[in-house]
Amino acid sequence: MAPAKKKAKRGAPKNPLVQKAWLIEMPLDILWEVQRHAPYDYATRALHAFLTGHSQARLWKDALQSVRATTTPAIPPCPFFLSYQRFTALLFSHSCLNCDAVVPENEWSNGSFFHARLCAACQPQCITAEPLTRLSKDAESFLQKDLSWYRESGGWLLSDIQNLPEKYRLCTTPEEGHRLQRLWKQLQLEKSESACRIIQWHHHEAEYAQEKERCLVRERRATIINRLKGFGLGEELEIMGYADWSDFARLKLVNKPTELTQSEWKRIQPKLVQYVESHKEQRLEKQRQDDYRNRFRVIANAVWLDNDTAAFPISPVDICILPEVRELIDLTIDDFDASYFKNQVASVLPDACNFWRDALETRLMAYARKSTECSPDVDPLSLPATIFYCSACKHGLEDHSLKVLSHSCLNRSSRGLRHLRVKVEEIPKPKTKRKQKAPPLPQPPFTFEETVQAEFGAHFVRMELLNLEIYAPVIGRIFRLCEQDPKSATCEDMDQCRVWFSCESCQFDKRGTKNLYPWSSAITHTLRHSVEDFAQNPWKRASKGESDTADEMESTRRAISAYESAPEWLNMPKIMLVDTSVTVMWFSVSETDKMLEEGSILRCSFKSLA
Repeated sequence: MAPAKKKAKRGAPKNPLVQKAWLIEMPLDILWEVQRHAPYDYATRALHAFLTGHSQARLWKDALQSVRATTTPAIPPCPFFLSYQRFTALLFSHSCLNCDAVVPENEWSNGSFFHARLCAACQPQCITAEPLTRLSKDAESFLQKDLSWYRESGGWLLSDIQNLPEKYRLCTTPEEGHRLQRLWKQLQLEKSESACRIIQWHHHEAEYAQEKERCLVRERRATIINRLKGFGLGEELEIMGYADWSDFARLKLVNKPTELTQSEWKRIQPKLVQYVESHKEQRLEKQRQDDYRNRFRVIANAVWLDNDTAAFPISPVDICILPEVRELIDLTIDDFDASYFKNQVASVLPDACNFWRDALETRLMAYARKSTECSPDVDPLSLPATIFYCSACKHGLEDHSLKVLSHSCLNRSSRGLRHLRVKVEEIPKPKTKRKQKAPPLPQPPFTFEETVQAEFGAHFVRMELLNLEIYAPVIGRIFRLCEQDPKSATCEDMDQCRVWFSCESCQFDKRGTKNLYPWSSAITHTLRHSVEDFAQNPWKRASKGESDTADEMESTRRAISAYESAPEWLNMPKIMLVDTSVTVMWFSVSETDKMLEEGSILRCSFKSLA
């Protein structure tokens, strides 16, 4: 058997470990910083073991004393039941003392458990609220009665009570048991008081840190303002309102608790200058809009007063775009003087309103002449056949005068500046789930026309909404039944034709009363029907007996309502007469001829159709 080989002895290291005296004298904050940044290798573990050893408590004590002298608020003294390392960790660390996990402040244990800060995962393992059967009856009674408040706060720490059964078993006399209870209770009270002091110190420390951050923010803001004044923006910063100043102070570039360096200022200076200049542009635009609004209010009041005595009303939005009024609005007046501007408006506005009305009458005359194709020597607006139809609201305008220009659709309400500036196109739905950004809203400054429209909420007069072709066949039939030409017949010519008409589409109402209309009321009734209802031209001329009865009723002008009579009284159905004054009169006579001859009036009701 071969002899065993001798193991080679390890030689002495070339660089034997030598006690580093300078390591002990090294400041604690430097060693802590080195340990935090160094990789976790043998040297780091050795340094960690060196700092956390019980023999190095002097380092931690001296460090805490030096920090206590320079820290505001002052650090509370270290309690006797905690080591300096553990006490320092409670003060400056936010990790769980059981698993080293980071514990948010809202999850810190309250009250007596603060000295054993535990995360949510470690609390069930280290805290118990159940009765401890392992304890003696005296110990269990002591925990449940003398320190019931301690259990109500969440339970007991296992580290505090796990040795109580053994200690109680070692007590030989009741006095020793009571002494143990007194000491244990005093220890828990001391822990609770210590926890309160540490909690209070944390609150003061948080308030101090917040105040320090606020001071840094104020200093940074003051530095930025002083540097912006060098760019000529100091006046704009001084006239900022409270809301605008708050928005400026809340900017991330301004509201930052760090000192402003020269390199950082070069980086943020263009953005801050652009922000202040943009605010200046918006302020001037708002000031211009407010100035316009004050002047518009004066002009609108003057226009409304002028409409009271005019042939037809006009809208302030039409007057404001005239060159004479526009020059008056654009006058530069420092500290807007309402009385001076009101006098200027009073001198210019009457001529402007007359000019606008004349222009509208001319346009309406040309439009009506082109549509009716009447002879040049005839005024188309005076013809009874000139009935306008609004293509926006689908209603006829039965008024033959120039008041048709006051129709609401001609000065239609606007939908806001967004629809005045741009038309937002419909964005097609993307095939993917990515959201597409909507088109940006228009930004000021707005044009003068947009400002006027937004202030008065209306567009300009739109003559193209008036239409003369829709009811032309139906209205022409009414004139032909009267043996008149709609292109030349006047109202006097139509009044001389004593013709009554009946509508075949609504000949009888629910009571069986037949409706008879003169020519003017027939045209009004036509405008109240849809185009489809009049596709067959339902107007017919009344019979001679119906016309004679209607003429007699019109001549007597008896305003009596709801009558019944024998069929042989009129030898025709009941009649409702619509007179030429566009007033519906409901005639009603008694059941007998005697009451009709005496003129008994049962009920009277007038209803205007205008």
